Amino acid sequence: MSRSRTDLYFLVNRFSADSGGRTRSAFVRAAALAGVYRSSTLLTLNFRTDYHDVVEAWRLRLGLPANVTVRNIHEWMADEPVFAPAAPVRFRPPEGARKVRREDAVHWEVRDEGVLTDRYLVEGGVLQRSLHWEGGVRVRAVTYDDRGAARLVTHYRPGAAEPHLRTFTTAAGRTYLEHDPAADAWRVLEGPRATDGFVPVAEVGRRWVAALQAASQDCVLLVEDRRMDPLVLDNPHLSPQTRSVATIHSVHLAPPYDDPDVVGGLNARALERADEFSRVVILTREQRRDVERHFGPRPNLVTIGSPVAAPSRRGVPLRTRLGELARRPAHVVVVTRLSPHKRVDHTVRAFALVVARVPWARLHLWGDGESRPELERLVQELGLTRTVTFHGHTTDPLGAYRRARVAVSTSQSEGHSLTMLESLAQATPYVTYGYRYGPRDTIRDGWDGYVVPVDDVEALADAVVRVLTHPWRARLMGLVATRVRWTSSPRRWKRRWVQVVDGTAPGRR
Repeated sequence: MSRSRTDLYFLVNRFSADSGGRTRSAFVRAAALAGVYRSSTLLTLNFRTDYHDVVEAWRLRLGLPANVTVRNIHEWMADEPVFAPAAPVRFRPPEGARKVRREDAVHWEVRDEGVLTDRYLVEGGVLQRSLHWEGGVRVRAVTYDDRGAARLVTHYRPGAAEPHLRTFTTAAGRTYLEHDPAADAWRVLEGPRATDGFVPVAEVGRRWVAALQAASQDCVLLVEDRRMDPLVLDNPHLSPQTRSVATIHSVHLAPPYDDPDVVGGLNARALERADEFSRVVILTREQRRDVERHFGPRPNLVTIGSPVAAPSRRGVPLRTRLGELARRPAHVVVVTRLSPHKRVDHTVRAFALVVARVPWARLHLWGDGESRPELERLVQELGLTRTVTFHGHTTDPLGAYRRARVAVSTSQSEGHSLTMLESLAQATPYVTYGYRYGPRDTIRDGWDGYVVPVDDVEALADAVVRVLTHPWRARLMGLVATRVRWTSSPRRWKRRWVQVVDGTAPGRR
């Protein structure tokens, strides 16, 4: 089959404006392969009123070509636009409503003889959600679009904590779908996709994927999210000639992710059925060894790491590059989501040991997340408020690395850390725990960074101090680190992916 007739469908499940590496990986791969095949389409299931804005934000952020598109199952079920863009309309509070500030947000409340009946949640002057009570009991929650039109209504039975029904409305105001949360089932109310009663969400998804396949001359299904596996592996509606690729983006082990014989989670379930996919892509050689050790040889396993793009330095004299590195201050940088899994508290505790030996050192934390308040308290407790800076989210991680002498990671596990590759590509040595997976495949210990035992905060601090207190060593390590610009170049990575897609054999799912 000619590549020009092949459509690629990336099953990504759901995403948001701040989704992490897996979503970015799918978008980047879709964009890279769009120039080789007829089209690249990301398939999503989630409903959100700002969906169009989120898609456009990703499109602008990554410069996606025109033949990279995003399709959502809700628009297929409704058979009309559901996420059309709209100009924001300022909220006009109902008569008798009183403004109330709660947790830095503006609410408007309506009370009947002192009893709360309605609460409207407003952000930036635009209505987002409303909650409604009858006789003091919550009965309904409504989500609105920017125009102030109700798009999702969640219904509660009196006294129940969980909802019993959700109804969805198109941009034109037509109610097209009901959702039974207890059964996780949908009922499409009318149109060509109307169902006879409630049907499991996964089954509606299977019908959608099969319909896309039937409309294509030739297609390959690339499963990015393990929750989408049943739409391919357990889909009786697909052709026997289905071609599929599953990408394992993260660890397949059970917490604490340090024993290759203790597997768990959705990745492990997918690997048990790996033979049912045409190809299964794993990001590192170490993970592939662990997989085959536990599950046995898998001839359809392929190892393709993450790519990293960096401006070319070809033609820049070595003296100039060394001079640039010499001017870097003794700054330590972390670029990551501030979540418990990333264990940035280990970095902060290690930095307390570092600054005791290198008083001029500074730690810069880029990123946001639920752990930030806890980390800010820890910084205060350790007396580091003058040496640790929280910057929040950054759209320029490469710039953050270029301004630092060393980068640090203390995560519990990764698939193949893009931040590690970005740091090395910017000539910034990387000090990291030896978690599964990625560091031992990428870092040449002592040459472009250091890999220290997991949970050994003192060893982490010692490695950081070695980089900070030996400027020439840091410069030479930085130069060696830039080898990833070749070993993980987008061109090599794209070539490998084209080989995988072209080599998928029909008849396996």
